[in-house]
Amino acid sequence: MFAIALKWPRSGRLVLGDPTPTSNTLVRMLGTKKDLKWTHGPQHKGGKKRGIIIHVPVIPVSELPCLWAWVFKLSHLK
Repeated sequence: MFAIALKWPRSGRLVLGDPTPTSNTLVRMLGTKKDLKWTHGPQHKGGKKRGIIIHVPVIPVSELPCLWAWVFKLSHLK
């Protein structure tokens, strides 16, 4: 699965409401070489957790792979 952000997440968190991560989920921003940290999203009705919060590190503008949109690859989801 891929997520595209058209605005840089200035809070350092990109919140996606739909994917259901597993303990094996990996997140990487295309154009970078490191996996990003993430946490489960909030609990929804019925007590099930859905969604994912991607913790986006501070990256100098000169090191961003693009200036207009950023693509995050999420693998090993339910």
